[in-house]
Amino acid sequence: MASTLIRERKGSRRPRTVQVRPLLVMASWPVIAFALFQLRWSDLYGAVTWAGLSFLAIVVVAFGYFGLTLSSGTSAEPGRPTTLGPSLVIAGYFLAAFAANGGVPLLMILRGQPYDIYSFGLPFLHVGMLAFSGFYGTRLFADFIKTGSRAALLQYMLILFWLVLIASRSAASFLIFSSVIIVLFLKRMTVGRFVAVAAALMAFVAGFGIFGSARLGFQISQSTGQSAANDAILDYAQASSEFLATGIPASFMWFYLYLSSPVANLMSAVTHADGAVCGRTCDLGGLLTYTLVPDVVGVRVAEQLGYQRFDKEAFLVQRDLTASTTFGSAIGYAGLVGALSVMVLLLAVSIYCMHRFDGSDIREVGLALLCTVLFFSFFENMIAYSALSLQLAIAMVVARPKRDRRPAMVVRRSAVGARLS
Repeated sequence: MASTLIRERKGSRRPRTVQVRPLLVMASWPVIAFALFQLRWSDLYGAVTWAGLSFLAIVVVAFGYFGLTLSSGTSAEPGRPTTLGPSLVIAGYFLAAFAANGGVPLLMILRGQPYDIYSFGLPFLHVGMLAFSGFYGTRLFADFIKTGSRAALLQYMLILFWLVLIASRSAASFLIFSSVIIVLFLKRMTVGRFVAVAAALMAFVAGFGIFGSARLGFQISQSTGQSAANDAILDYAQASSEFLATGIPASFMWFYLYLSSPVANLMSAVTHADGAVCGRTCDLGGLLTYTLVPDVVGVRVAEQLGYQRFDKEAFLVQRDLTASTTFGSAIGYAGLVGALSVMVLLLAVSIYCMHRFDGSDIREVGLALLCTVLFFSFFENMIAYSALSLQLAIAMVVARPKRDRRPAMVVRRSAVGARLS
């Protein structure tokens, strides 16, 4: 309360925050990823295709235009406070999942015990709980930044702790990224804060690589029965002489692969389409069910209708490097038609979210999740990836738009006027 009054008295001296424009996030990653791709630190990658480069240019122009012309809107004050109940539900789910799956995934990996990373979770609940955990974790962090609530921070750290324990780099990465966006929205970026955020990101990159090397070593030992070298990632990635000459630690190759291989796979997918506007098969049914709706729905519908999932191994530069941007699989199903369909859908969802969250009491949370969806679209189709897209869907459902609050504001003003009279 005191800090609010001080801000109001200072007026023009109110701290300025960064004007985050979510659609520019989508416009920026093709440029960054393509620049990294051009470093040629891996000998896995093929040549650039003009068709692929031209399509990425269309993406940059389309999202760049709307990113610059659409306002990120205003917030409603105050927002609804967070409560302990949802955090208890999340904790209860993960404890039950640990019991049902016979242990804690991270501990099992560190001990070298047999463990199937992709089978963890309670059936029919896991994806939904992952999405809810990410959404509520972002809400908790926004509440902490706004109010300084230690309870909100503790609950946020606990949710992040659960995501680390299940050895899910993607789920933890989503939450950390959305949290960084919250800071950009709500905090004035002084030099000290900028350095702190940069240091935190560098620490995350290092930890990301170290954990990736540990998991790769675990997978190698499971399949061969022999221990893997600490720099096994260099052989896996076919590190080029250019990378080796930099002296950068081997663990950082993970981050380079994750940021550059999607563009390499996208270029390969364009080559695989062989110039056909609708691809080799023009599988519009597969395009709709596997790429244009969340997979918790689309996969089940596709199985009922007999649509086959496109096998991306047909164009991957490396079998286990499956990320091909949000457009790779769509190109496999229906060539340029598929890629443009995904782009138009993602653009439409983004514009609707900008309108939906304008004036909402969870505006920063919703826009942070939208930024997360758009940023991680350089990995995979995040509309189809339910663990993230459902976070955005939850935010859209619970947001209270400005128009829904106007009657209540009128009533409150009338009551104040009655007292004064």
